[in-house]
Amino acid sequence: MIIIIEGPDGAGKTTLARDIVVRTTARCFHKSAPTKRSIDEYLLPDGSSLVLDRWHLGELVYGPLVRGETDMDDETFLVVEDKLKARGAVLVVLNPPVPLMVARLKERGEVPLESRLVLESEAFAAVFERSRLPKWYMPVPYEPVFVDNVIAWADQHAY
Repeated sequence: MIIIIEGPDGAGKTTLARDIVVRTTARCFHKSAPTKRSIDEYLLPDGSSLVLDRWHLGELVYGPLVRGETDMDDETFLVVEDKLKARGAVLVVLNPPVPLMVARLKERGEVPLESRLVLESEAFAAVFERSRLPKWYMPVPYEPVFVDNVIAWADQHAY
C-alpha cells in the first residue's frame, strides 16, 4: 500500500502521516517529488507499506510558485501517475480553509503569508483534479479518529 498525502503548507500532512505510521507497519518518507527517478527506489524490498508526505503533486504546485517553473513535464507526470497507479497508490487530499492553515503555521512558529496560502490552496485544488489516483478528501477539521477511516479506505482501494 502506498498512501500519498498532498496539500498546502500547514494542511496537516505530517501530522496525518505520523498518525498513520503509528497505527500501521508503514514507513514514512518526506521527499521531494520524483522527476525522472523511479518510485522503485523508495519501495522497500520487504513490500512494506509507504506513506509519502508530499510527493509529485507538490512539485506541480511549488515548482512554479518557488522557482517559476516545474521540473515535471506532462509526460513525466503521466509516467509517475501510471507507476503509482500500478502499485496501488492512493491520494489523500488535504486542503483546509486558509485561516486554519495560517493558525497551524503560527503554532509551529512560522510567519505565514495568507496571500501565498491562497495561491497554494488554489493550485492544489487544480492538481488534485488532474491526478488519476483514487482520492480521499480529508474532512476538516482534521481529527485523529479519521486516521482509521483513511487506512481502511486505502486498503480497499490499493490494487
